[in-house]
Amino acid sequence: MTELEEQTKPILEDYYTEVKETLENTSHSYVRVDHLEIDGIAPKKFGKVLKYLAEEDIIDIRSDRSSGPNLYDLTGYDTSNLERLAEEKLELE
Repeated sequence: MTELEEQTKPILEDYYTEVKETLENTSHSYVRVDHLEIDGIAPKKFGKVLKYLAEEDIIDIRSDRSSGPNLYDLTGYDTSNLERLAEEKLELE
């Protein structure tokens, strides 16, 4: 398990439904973490969730920046890929 997965997995398990709904309902094709908001998840933690989803090929990173927020590409987002990740790697209640 990578460090990012270790840090992100508990957040994603607790907020899976909210993350899924947020990704499905956004009207933006390209987003920064500040374009999306989930109550209970600090922007920095949500940014780690998005980066982890990109590593798992659920979404893409359009621009990976060392300074400033990453830009994520949601044009290829497919709910079934997130559901597969949940089945294979998450412990959902």
